[in-house]
Order: sequence, then structure tokens, then C-alpha cells
Amino acid sequence: IVHYVEGERVLEETRTNLYEGNIYASGTGRVMLSFFSRYMLKLFVDENGLPEQRIWPQVKSFEDLWRELKIIRRQPVLYYSMSDAGLIDSGLAAPLLEGNGKCVGAVAISLPKITSQRTQEEIDALRVLLKRAVNGINKRIADKMG
Repeated sequence: IVHYVEGERVLEETRTNLYEGNIYASGTGRVMLSFFSRYMLKLFVDENGLPEQRIWPQVKSFEDLWRELKIIRRQPVLYYSMSDAGLIDSGLAAPLLEGNGKCVGAVAISLPKITSQRTQEEIDALRVLLKRAVNGINKRIADKMG
């Protein structure tokens, strides 16, 4: 979880665990949820509810959420675009995995459309760089845990 990043926009986040805030509203949150078992996701939804329609319009039921998360999990790097309160934000997110495939976190690159427009070529290049970085992190995690 990012605690502080400064760039063109300042992002400050002070979550103490996965279950605070709105996990559905971030690419990293969606990536992490995609690694939940169906049982764990059901427990999470029972406790926290489904995402608001303004956050994730495609999800109207638990089955919709499960289907969307299965699609996300199959992607090595997720490209996401979300609209909240009229602001459109997009980015790339990828899971951090232990050697056994368990998701222990996620990393993202924010591509705020309000401050910059990216070409598909630039997004693809960032996707490759993020995947390379995540592969390195995952290897280090596996080495430490193995």
C-alpha cells in the first residue's frame, strides 16, 4: 500500500490494512481481490458489500464481481480506467506473489487522465516496465520466503 508519493499529483494514503477504504476503487485493490478464493471473496462481500455502481458499473451482483475478478487475475498487468465523481483515472497494476502463487500485495502506476494523455505505445512500454519490475520483486519475495 502506498503511503506517500509525490509527482504531478500528490497522493497520500494512510490505510493500515486491506479492509479499510474502498478496495474496489483502485487497480491494486482489484488485483488483490482477484486472488481471493470464492469463499474468501464471499466473506469479504458479506462484510463490506458490493462496489458502488459509480465505482464499478459492470458489477451488480456477487456473480458479476466473481466474473470480473477472474478476468483480472488472468492478466499479468491490469490496465484499469475508473470514473469517480466525474474524474477519470487510469493506470496499470500487477500482483506481488509469493513462490506458491499467493498474492501478498500489488504495485501500480497511476496514469491520471486529468493531467496527462498517454498513447497506447506509451502505455504498452509502461506495462512492460511494470511487469519487469514486478517479476524482480516476486523473485526476491520467493527467495526470502523459500
